[in-house]
Amino acid sequence: MSIKQNYSRARDGVKRRSAILSRLTLSGLIAAAAVSGVGLMAPTANADTVVLVSTQGDFASWKGNAGSGGVAVSTVSTVSTPTEGGTVNGITNSNPGGTGTAGALAITLPNGMTPTANYAVVASSGYLNWGSTSGSGSSETVTPSALDGVLNSGGTLTFQYTVPAGTTYLNPPLLLVNYPNNYDQLAGTASSTPDANGFYTDTVSLAGINNIAQAELSNSQAGNYVALNLGIILNGVMPAGAVVNVANIEVQTPVPEPATLGLFAAGGVGLLLVGRKQLRGTGAAL
Repeated sequence: MSIKQNYSRARDGVKRRSAILSRLTLSGLIAAAAVSGVGLMAPTANADTVVLVSTQGDFASWKGNAGSGGVAVSTVSTVSTPTEGGTVNGITNSNPGGTGTAGALAITLPNGMTPTANYAVVASSGYLNWGSTSGSGSSETVTPSALDGVLNSGGTLTFQYTVPAGTTYLNPPLLLVNYPNNYDQLAGTASSTPDANGFYTDTVSLAGINNIAQAELSNSQAGNYVALNLGIILNGVMPAGAVVNVANIEVQTPVPEPATLGLFAAGGVGLLLVGRKQLRGTGAAL
């Protein structure tokens, strides 16, 4: 074999080993990322559903709004129908997971909502407490880790609501999340048509929520009263005596898919094994 042929063969071998090593490097990164739980993609197709408010007992501490200067008056009560809630208490109940009575919140607007008084914090929960049982408006004590984790999950919150007859317009209700040093009003996206029970579904992203756990910690350390208040804000034009029902407030928290992460890891390991075999064929050592 000539010197030129030997040189060409050696050059081809170097190129081949370089290409295989590149594939090995990429496959190693894929495997490492997958095993560490990061992955090249962030699969979140699955979701856990956590019920915040569902039964009549869950809504029992909610209050209306006295109204003043352009803010509509509202009163609240609980009703058994219409509803889409279940009979298991949500995590904001003093007996979470216990058996309750299915129902919904009924928000009544005695004077309606007019173009000059068409905005109201029409319904809000009693204060959900942790770290303290004193303070203005205190009602029930909840497990902070459960509520913090759900509201800071980066998931979505949904609730159902009805539109009363005679309504000129009703914007998708806002979710109010009121806690120390924060007053978040989160806008959602409403379904275009009601379901068989007459309820529309409002979907709210929780991405805009600040870190409630941190607010809780800083206020506890300062010796302050620590509480959180959920609410529904309506904006629209509705006749006197109009009733808006609200039901089934729950959060869908994103959950990575372990099976998909496992496939990434298995694929990366497989590429490593194939690469090692091909390199042995070139005479290179690993």
